[in-house]
Amino acid sequence: MSIFDTGYSAVRYEPVSQASRLWAIIRQEFTLIFRTKKGLSLYLLCLAYVLVRLVIMYVTLAPETEIVGQMAETAGRTVSGFSPYSVAFYTHHSTELGLVLFLLLSCVISVRAIAGDRAVNALEFYWTRGISPWGYFIAKWLGSALLLGSVFVGGPIALWLFGI
Repeated sequence: MSIFDTGYSAVRYEPVSQASRLWAIIRQEFTLIFRTKKGLSLYLLCLAYVLVRLVIMYVTLAPETEIVGQMAETAGRTVSGFSPYSVAFYTHHSTELGLVLFLLLSCVISVRAIAGDRAVNALEFYWTRGISPWGYFIAKWLGSALLLGSVFVGGPIALWLFGI
């Protein structure tokens, strides 16, 4: 009796590019936080700043609340950066200390992910799949940077588009 008589089938070898192997690691790192309730709540907590700005913008710019909008506009002029008529309202989250926080958090998240892979001996698996250590680290960093970029860059852009 041969191995094919037991239900096994032949596997065709299809070469996979380096970019697609790294993309699998990037996608895994990006979706890791959404697998738990704690991670999802942390992500939503990071989005809270953008959501508060969205409420401020809606109260100020809504056509049916002209009196409230005028009051919010005068209050926004006294507190810089809280008026939807200024550019700083949309870019403050990404430009002031946001970039430093973004780089710091993405590096910390990447190091945590690499330490987790090392703890379960997954690094050896990655090395046997033709992924270099630098490619692995860059893929982990890009995954966390995309995750944080959705908050620090995507959130203000969505806020600006909503304001338009």
